[in-house]
Amino acid sequence: MGKRFVESLDQLLELRMNVRSLPEGAEYEDERTQGLLKLMQFVKRINRDATYIRYVHQLADSHVKANNMTEAAFTLCLHADLLTWSNQELPADYGFPAQTMSARKEALTLRIIDHMEKVFFFFSP
Repeated sequence: MGKRFVESLDQLLELRMNVRSLPEGAEYEDERTQGLLKLMQFVKRINRDATYIRYVHQLADSHVKANNMTEAAFTLCLHADLLTWSNQELPADYGFPAQTMSARKEALTLRIIDHMEKVFFFFSP
């Protein structure tokens, strides 16, 4: 058990360092996205939902900054898919107030729709 924990911790730190070591700039955006996706897969596999959601929002924010609204919308779907239509209270985070899980899922869905509308607006004649 202890050896597996240390190996998991080592892998987590390596993945985080790979993302953090990339220079800022649009020319490294693909590498940064790929690194975040690997990191997200790892934390999801070890059942760290809060950490996974944090990286989902970090990736979505980077997509918005790069004006990749479709990717941002689909990335936010990863968070929305984890939520159920329940009255469980959630704390304020990621720009959302304290609210029920249903309200958070609705707010995320509206944000996803907003991102997609920007894509459709851009491509409409």
